[in-house]
Amino acid sequence: RPGSNYEQTHLHSWPPLSLWALSTSAGRSRPPDPCPMAHEATMRPWDRRKGTRRSLLRAVAACTALVVAALAYAPPAVVFSLFSSGAQELTLEAADAMASASLAEAKARKFGEISVFVVDATGRVLVSKTMLGCPRLIPSLAHAKAGAAIGTHSSSRALKDKYVPERTPQLVAMTNIANANNQPFCAVPGGVLVRDRSGNVVGAIGVSGAAADEDEHCAIAGARAVGLVTEPAESVLQKVR
Repeated sequence: RPGSNYEQTHLHSWPPLSLWALSTSAGRSRPPDPCPMAHEATMRPWDRRKGTRRSLLRAVAACTALVVAALAYAPPAVVFSLFSSGAQELTLEAADAMASASLAEAKARKFGEISVFVVDATGRVLVSKTMLGCPRLIPSLAHAKAGAAIGTHSSSRALKDKYVPERTPQLVAMTNIANANNQPFCAVPGGVLVRDRSGNVVGAIGVSGAAADEDEHCAIAGARAVGLVTEPAESVLQKVR
């Protein structure tokens, strides 16, 4: 309202309008500046802030472009160590390298045809790879082993050893509850929990298709290929040697 306290306070909170600002608001063009340096020194505060914001945005965009370019050519172990928000998480590149390393280990040792599932800390599937000779049920078992590991923060072997045979009914109940909530769960060796060097859980890897001990061995080999810490720390096959 004209003459109100609100109007007076609002107007007085801004710097006085120049004659040029009034003229431009009326539709007239800005006259040439006879002294650009002096005009720069007398810029309005919000104009200077806009310039600062633009400079910061350009710097952030340039840094982001450099990081993206670096990640495109970095090896998986390096990609895993780079994080956007300080909270560590398993990258897609590292998960892909884990699955490939597991398949390569199975081929090198002449195990059976296997399927590999890599999940992140929330249980989301990042990568799954299956050899062509696997029966149809095998990929589901690999997913369920990884789900059991990430769902309980322990290896699928540790679950079996803890509940079978004395507490088998409890393990069956856990399996039914997980399946009822669309969380694959299978307490058979081959599901390995993975942590970073600081001990934070970052995901799990599940392997199925060969013998249970061989599945677990391939899962551990895959996680170690990108520098992760596994539970269990080593496979039964490694202990035998």
